[in-house]
Amino acid sequence: MTDKVVGIIGGMGPEATIDVFSKIVAATPSRKDQDHLRIIVDSNPKVPSRYKYIMGEGESPLPYLIESAKKLEGYGADFLLIPCNAAHHFYDQIQEKVGIPILHMAEEARRYTESIRPGPQRIGLMASGSTVKSGVYQRVFRGSEIELILPTDQNQQRVSEGIYAFKKGMPTKEIERTLMSVVRSLIKMGAQAILLGCTELPVVLKGAKSSVRLIDANDVLARAAVREAKRS
Repeated sequence: MTDKVVGIIGGMGPEATIDVFSKIVAATPSRKDQDHLRIIVDSNPKVPSRYKYIMGEGESPLPYLIESAKKLEGYGADFLLIPCNAAHHFYDQIQEKVGIPILHMAEEARRYTESIRPGPQRIGLMASGSTVKSGVYQRVFRGSEIELILPTDQNQQRVSEGIYAFKKGMPTKEIERTLMSVVRSLIKMGAQAILLGCTELPVVLKGAKSSVRLIDANDVLARAAVREAKRS
């Protein structure tokens, strides 16, 4: 059986793209180089801010995302990933412009969360303000038996500030302390697991200790990519 070719619409940000790429490699059963998947990456950090556009200002990133998707399809990708949660605000518009499927990061995260046994009945969402405002995760969990808990407005601001502090290159330990305070707050609100719904968060919180499961959406997407590539 020939593996399918993975295409990654990347660069939002570059560290998140690297993180998902490395997790695909780690999740692929292999004994030699040739067992790994062919992955084509278009890492374009010049894509305008998804945050600014969704929050009501700035240039639309949609033309850039469509351009990347079409390029990857032309290069021979059989399906696409977008390792940027906020970019899924434009998912339907991108998907209609290409003839290959795009894995939906939030839907994959919901499927994974529903598969956990024993599973959480309430999960806290940590994501950028633009992802929360766009309702990407709220929509995919609407038909689920799992309740999604959002941070308070003050804690949401802390999450967004932490994400952008990381993008600016600030020390990750300082950002980790701030973000873990939000994790603890969500747990006090009843969260039995925390969904890291921004691709920078698993990078910042790598190795962080929590009393509940931290669900890494990057890792979920990577494993979904391996599943799709191996599917006959």
